[in-house]
Amino acid sequence: MLKICVMLKQLFFDKTGTLTEGKLELSEIKLLNDNYSKEKSCQIAASLENQSSHPIANAITNYAADNNIEITEIHNFKNIPGKGIIGSINGIEYFAGNESLIKENNIDNIANYSNEGKSVVFIGDESGVIGILTVVDKIRENTSEVIQNLNSQGIQTIMLTGDNEIAAQKVANEIGIKDFYSNLLPEDKLNILDNIRK
Repeated sequence: MLKICVMLKQLFFDKTGTLTEGKLELSEIKLLNDNYSKEKSCQIAASLENQSSHPIANAITNYAADNNIEITEIHNFKNIPGKGIIGSINGIEYFAGNESLIKENNIDNIANYSNEGKSVVFIGDESGVIGILTVVDKIRENTSEVIQNLNSQGIQTIMLTGDNEIAAQKVANEIGIKDFYSNLLPEDKLNILDNIRK
């Protein structure tokens, strides 16, 4: 009888919903524009994110629902995969997205709010960033134990995430993963796996 032995060398994990619970919660709204209130900023964010099914979008819309913040109709909606969304409310264009989208829009008042491993959503209008929403996700129970077990068997564990490098490093350190790829678009993750297969 022929026996086939396959040696597992590397194991890749998508962060959100695999290593973490995928049940994100809005933890903070920080204003950067005195013309907007926290409620108004959240209303804009929730109205934009209401068009999306991403876990971060769900965290923001759930917060709006829990706090009786009304969703406003969006026009000229545009989804930019892996970066964010753009749309108009009452003739004013707004955006909600990560650092990649902000840099693309040449907005330079970006600070680093990711040193605690939180996901960051920038909210802005045509003049610049209005505020910053931070979203947190819990690491799954026993994740560290599973990763430690795999590492002890000589299997290289690698995390893939759209989070920026600082946030990704925080999670990787906490669960014991040494190698990770950050700032990834959805297609980037597939490309990494394809390149490794080749």
